[in-house]
Amino acid sequence: KENNPETDTSSDVNSKAEAVTPAAISNPDPVAQPQAPSYAPMTIYVGGSAIPYQNGGQGSGQSIIDNASVASTWGGAAIQSGSDGLNTHIIGHNPGVFSALFNVGIGSQVTITDGNGTPTNYTINRVYEVNDNAVGVRDGVDYWDQMIGTGGGERVTFQTCENDNVNWVYEAVS
Repeated sequence: KENNPETDTSSDVNSKAEAVTPAAISNPDPVAQPQAPSYAPMTIYVGGSAIPYQNGGQGSGQSIIDNASVASTWGGAAIQSGSDGLNTHIIGHNPGVFSALFNVGIGSQVTITDGNGTPTNYTINRVYEVNDNAVGVRDGVDYWDQMIGTGGGERVTFQTCENDNVNWVYEAVS
């Protein structure tokens, strides 16, 4: 038997095709555009946590973290900025808001926003333990200027207690 397209009913192309209107051609379905992540102002995003912070500096930083579930600037630049080219030293309690630091290590990413919500991304490049005088527990090196000073380019230095005598320090660079 010959296949005659006019009499072959095994596949009816016309009945399965959807009608295309001129409006559908000129107004195609919108393509979803990727959205940039939305960040809260004055927040540290680290280890799966979003940690609010305040700009307390050495004058107010300790009392801020003692009286609220937040972190605070302490040493370095007193006001966190991702574009000033300075180190900002940020403190927080463990257990407490900085417990999240124990979920990260060298190579981990941290995002910090300034007062306007502008994010800056940092990578943790160093982790070490110091006593309350900023002297390395394992190596006896004085890390005070490294932790508390403003030098070293755009970076942050996080500090949290392990216990009454040992503090963990996480340095991150942008």
